[in-house]
Amino acid sequence: MRFFLAAFFLLIASGPITAQTPGAPPSGIPSGTMEQQYTVLGISVSGNRTSDPQTIISQSGLYKGEHLTLPSDVIRSAIQQLWSMGIFSDVEVIVDKQAAQPDGTIGLFLGIHVAELPHLGKYTITGNKEIKTTDIDKALALRPGDFVRPWDLETGRMRVKALYEKEGYHFATITPTQVPTSDTGTVDLAISINEGREMIVRHVDFAGNDHIPSGDLRSAMEDTKEKVWWKIFSSGAFDEKKYETDKGKILDYYHSKGYRDAQILGDSIWVTGENDLNILINVSEGPQYHVRNIAVIGAEVFTPDEVRDHLGFHKGDIYDMVRLEANLHGPTPDFTDVGSLYYDKGYLANIGKEETVVETDSIDLLIRVQEGKQHFFRYVDIKGNTKTKDYVIRRELFTRPGDAFSRAAIIRSIRQLAQLNYFNQEKLQPEFNIQPDATDVDITYNVEEKSSDTFNASVGYGGVLGLTGSIGVSFNNFDIADPLHGGGGEVLSVSAEIGASAYRTLSLSFTEPWLNQRPTSLGFTVYTTHSEYVYTADRTGAALSLGRRFKWPDDFFRGDWTLAAQHSNITNGGGIYTVGIHDETSIQQVISRISTDNPIFPTTGSEFSFLTRLAFLPLPSIAPNQPSNYFKNTFTMKFYTPMLSIGGQNKLVLMTSADVGQLGGVGSTPFVPPTELFVMGGSGLATGIFSVPLRGYDDASIGVQKGSNPSSIYAPGGLAYSRYVAELRFIVSLEPIPIYFLTFAEAGNVWEDFSHADLFDLKRALGVGARVQVPAVGLIGIDFGYGFDSHTAFGAPAGWHTHFQFGRGF
Repeated sequence: MRFFLAAFFLLIASGPITAQTPGAPPSGIPSGTMEQQYTVLGISVSGNRTSDPQTIISQSGLYKGEHLTLPSDVIRSAIQQLWSMGIFSDVEVIVDKQAAQPDGTIGLFLGIHVAELPHLGKYTITGNKEIKTTDIDKALALRPGDFVRPWDLETGRMRVKALYEKEGYHFATITPTQVPTSDTGTVDLAISINEGREMIVRHVDFAGNDHIPSGDLRSAMEDTKEKVWWKIFSSGAFDEKKYETDKGKILDYYHSKGYRDAQILGDSIWVTGENDLNILINVSEGPQYHVRNIAVIGAEVFTPDEVRDHLGFHKGDIYDMVRLEANLHGPTPDFTDVGSLYYDKGYLANIGKEETVVETDSIDLLIRVQEGKQHFFRYVDIKGNTKTKDYVIRRELFTRPGDAFSRAAIIRSIRQLAQLNYFNQEKLQPEFNIQPDATDVDITYNVEEKSSDTFNASVGYGGVLGLTGSIGVSFNNFDIADPLHGGGGEVLSVSAEIGASAYRTLSLSFTEPWLNQRPTSLGFTVYTTHSEYVYTADRTGAALSLGRRFKWPDDFFRGDWTLAAQHSNITNGGGIYTVGIHDETSIQQVISRISTDNPIFPTTGSEFSFLTRLAFLPLPSIAPNQPSNYFKNTFTMKFYTPMLSIGGQNKLVLMTSADVGQLGGVGSTPFVPPTELFVMGGSGLATGIFSVPLRGYDDASIGVQKGSNPSSIYAPGGLAYSRYVAELRFIVSLEPIPIYFLTFAEAGNVWEDFSHADLFDLKRALGVGARVQVPAVGLIGIDFGYGFDSHTAFGAPAGWHTHFQFGRGF
């Protein structure tokens, strides 16, 4: 390739159309005066194999009858034009013959001689182990039949080289060799790869850092990590581009600590042994700055003190440049930055800062605010929804025509649309049209529909109930007025559950989440069950539910109330139920707050839920025996903390949760149905009883089997439980199919009541798992958990257990 490129540029620079002595006329032309006029009498083409002669002549720009002098820029331009076709390895313009003309000019017959590049027959790749052949194919971008251009080969070679460098193989060599074939115009390519050894970062050291420890600076580098035995998640691979980014992270860290003038003076990288990479970074820290004075000018809508409060800096604070920038323009997680102060009131303010160094280590800040005019939403459009009706989307939006422009309202609207789970979340990007010299802002929400209806199935195996499972269909975007098309945002579910021969149930539920287009939900559930878990019972029940989104303390809160009635026929009490009819009427309240950003893979936000149920109103029955008189309280909280962001998306998330529950009898004749008692273990699929998940143990295997009183009516199960979970999740993909892996640690137990609770007596487990959200099926997951404790007092550890799930979350 270097030969051809050099020849090309030499040809352009030298001027003569053939290899002549500088200043000499072209081949076949008599020497003498160079002002002699020539006329082109004819043009011929030679050396071409597949290229059309007329196309070559046309591309050259030469034509019959053209008048020229020699040496001529026209000839030089012709050669350049032919080279630009990219299909020749050699180009010459020669004089085939010449003849004197009656007008005194000399006629020339020009010949264009070309040598075509060969065509590619096939190519082979050998020597690659670390990079897939398909990935190398994409980088090379070679197609059989194309011309084999040296510069294309070099470009492909460099792209393959970049693949290896990204994986830490910086000394990989890629050598393409042309192999002749029986067809003289075609060659094969043999691409040989010598991968060499992966370069592993062994040491990252710093010089000149007198105030910031080297360990803190190493931690600031996100992708360039030392490979040591205890860093199991660090490969130590060296990526040059990421390394350059990491050097910027080092400066960001210095800036966050007040070292405004910090610089990287230089760095050294060398290899020891076969593949150990060593890095030394020389830094200049400079002084640590503190904030002295903060002045605000231009603020009229808000006072200077309000701007300073949102800036979050006070006299004497370390001059954290990173936090200052975030607090100026945001958005911060709680929208308390100065930018949000204005942007959420409709002012698209221009906010800048000026720094003045005083006393060598202090900063006076001047915040300049250009507030401008208040802006309002004019048109709020929706595009891309083919099933979901416009009003279903609009009612979730917090941006309404006539409202003041608000960045927080836009972010909240996107979050609400994501929670519907009707749309491709990666495509939920609004478009803005801000009218020049006006106060109107038009916003368009572009959505891309995806399947939200699911065919749900779950299966599990527990030592108590044996094989358990369920099957059902859920129409999550149903429309009772248009059932064939849907898109009304209603939820219709039909499900059946089976626990071997011990349990059967059938249920039907319907929910209208926005009654009369208000944030009020209304729904009902009817069910019938048959269970043979210690006792034999048939139950029929119904529930009516009402819910409402609150405005206080904020609009993430909501309340849900349920009125339920159940009629039970106990044919075998199993020693804990009285045979006969048992009725229950209950009122339940759930106060919850959910501020997560994604229903399938939440990365930020939290979930809180407090449930209270009171069963103390028995319905009249033919032969009442023991009406249910009890209360139930459960509290659950979950937090989602992003740990690692890649490409602007939170990839690694820590989920921590805790939940507790309490039961107790009420009235003069207290009675807690055995179906309500807490048991724990497995995936929580132990149908027919309130089973709390705890991976690493059999379903429903943890619980108080007998209380201190042998005749206790609260067995089997307990009146109190607690559980704690820490789960680290890594998302592989979010669209079109969400896939994530996880590792978990959890602990929990069930007690006879809270007076017997011991938070140091917990059943512990560790494990790993994976989840995939399959369209029209739902969430599919598998977990492998190891239980460190026994579910009985003196048993062996529970050991390894496998838990499957279909359509449910733990």
